[in-house]
Amino acid sequence: MATRIKATVLKSRAEFDQVVDRLASATVDLRKLEAKRDERIQEVREKHEPDIAVLKVEIDAMALNLEKFAAANRDELMPGRIKSGETSLARFGFRFGNPTLKLLNKSWSWEKVVAELKARLLTGYVRTTEEADKEGLRIHLTPEQLAGVGCRVTQSETFYVEPKDQPSL
Repeated sequence: MATRIKATVLKSRAEFDQVVDRLASATVDLRKLEAKRDERIQEVREKHEPDIAVLKVEIDAMALNLEKFAAANRDELMPGRIKSGETSLARFGFRFGNPTLKLLNKSWSWEKVVAELKARLLTGYVRTTEEADKEGLRIHLTPEQLAGVGCRVTQSETFYVEPKDQPSL
């Protein structure tokens, strides 16, 4: 809840000086309290940081091992077209990232794509900075049209493990 501040009207230089000194004193007190608070926060961080660091390394190592195993044993873990599975404590699976437009092969460059778009009168997909509108191309052109101008759509997939909100034990 916000505290209302009541401003009093100062009537003399002496009152002004007195309030300036009170403000300076209060500011010093505030800085001391903030320093005490920050010191306690730092103590807590230093106490817990080693355990946190160890757990982060363990989690990263487990995630890497799980991803490798899941990729090698995908049909067993997620048969058919299923993209996820679960245990009593977590869900796991593969997710697609956002679709991105990439060059068709090494013989293409973005400059060559722009030139091909211009030659095919597809200048609506060329930005004024002379770069291809990758998002527009990805959304509006068919794979054959994309290949014709030197592009293809790719989509990466990442592995995940998430804790359940309410695990079933």
